[in-house]
Amino acid sequence: MTRFMALALLLAGCTESTTLDPGGDATLDAAAARDAGPDLDAGETDAGEMDAGGRDAGLYPPGATGSSCERDEDCREGECLHEGVFPDGVCTTRCRSDTVCPVGSYCLPDIELCAPSCEPGRTDSCRPGYACVPEALGSGRPACFPGCYEDADCRSGRMCETIGTDRFPGACFTPEAPIGGACEVFADCRPGSVCMDEEGAGWPGGACVRGFGCEEGVALEASPFRCIARCDVDSDCRPSYRCATLPEGRACVPGCTSDAECTAPGHECVVSLGVCWPPASPSEVARRCGFGTDVCEASYCAQTADADAPSLCAVAGCRLSGDGPSRACPVGSACVAPRSELRREQPALHDPEIGVCMPTCAGPADCPQGTRCEAGACQF
Repeated sequence: MTRFMALALLLAGCTESTTLDPGGDATLDAAAARDAGPDLDAGETDAGEMDAGGRDAGLYPPGATGSSCERDEDCREGECLHEGVFPDGVCTTRCRSDTVCPVGSYCLPDIELCAPSCEPGRTDSCRPGYACVPEALGSGRPACFPGCYEDADCRSGRMCETIGTDRFPGACFTPEAPIGGACEVFADCRPGSVCMDEEGAGWPGGACVRGFGCEEGVALEASPFRCIARCDVDSDCRPSYRCATLPEGRACVPGCTSDAECTAPGHECVVSLGVCWPPASPSEVARRCGFGTDVCEASYCAQTADADAPSLCAVAGCRLSGDGPSRACPVGSACVAPRSELRREQPALHDPEIGVCMPTCAGPADCPQGTRCEAGACQF
């Protein structure tokens, strides 16, 4: 799971309730999965939304924390984040405290990123596409975060959905976007929905997933994003998706079959899962994960049986049995069965013949906390 998922659930919860609880569902290692949020034109330049007075509106020097970017090299320090969340990208630094954040910014504890400070109530206090959040994401202080104040702040065809609290000004959405419809950014989806974008979530071409209410789709009981498109046969789904039988019913799940169907830079099709992910390295296997500074780039962040143990990156897509596509496990790892909870949370992992890669082992000392050494591999 990536930081995108943490932001996703956090922001999705804001549109249907009138409170924002960063200490609750935003801790996604316990829930697992990547939400309805702000005007999220990651990587795009929109004349109406992003270019008023320049992408940074003269607020930040090029490469400074909070400035726009397209790649890491555009930032003086830290990195450039898009992940379907940050309009025109944003230069930021991963953090656990203010000490690593540049002057004029501070750490947002709930997402472990540095954000520029701002003056609440001033619409020009942040760059276009961002709003000054008075009590930003666990910090108790105002910071610039993707958002809007009125419809005019959003691209044509979108509306600004106000939240009704001082914790979050508002977010841009597309009112009539269908469940399962293609999306690049959260604003492509309707209020109460999220964009499972390809770069962040791995869903080919992105897909709008309903966070609240499920009159039109299939509700996934174990997933934070609990409503996906309903189907009877594959032809009911978009290209690069297929109709799968889940415990809750038949629904459209990721189903790419070739790298050509993946458009995010550096991503390739994991055919056994149908998702678009970057290649997994040996260091990704069973790496400690959470959200913020410890994110999985090409895998799911999975809990172990020990609730007190750290969650681990589960590189999924290898085959436990049967014939068919299989993702090769990185060197030093082997294919094992994931916990049933992870299968229920991730629609792409519903096939019982598909497993996850975990380190090989000779004894308990070779395995991460919360796992056991069995049959030569660390098991969940």
